[in-house]
Amino acid sequence: MPELAEVEFYRKQWDAGRGAKVEAVELHAIAAADHLTLSAPVVIEADAAPNPGGWPRGGQTVVSFRNQHLSYAVTWFGLAIVLLGVWFSYNISKGRIGWI
Repeated sequence: MPELAEVEFYRKQWDAGRGAKVEAVELHAIAAADHLTLSAPVVIEADAAPNPGGWPRGGQTVVSFRNQHLSYAVTWFGLAIVLLGVWFSYNISKGRIGWI
């Protein structure tokens, strides 16, 4: 699958201002010509720059990921504290360390 940098490279090389109306883009033909294989669905979206005639209107797709970093951090730090408590209780019970 082409990486994002490769897609960006080809996007910059493509001159859409030649006056021809683009009806469809044959991604499999482009990939075959460049000896690439497409292993996943590919979506091409216009950027937010204005296009002649106004269409396609770019910048419409919104990608939003869940932000649960705080809950993950609390979970892992909580597990670390519990493991530390288990380690201390085990070593105190075996007499390896004394209670201060």
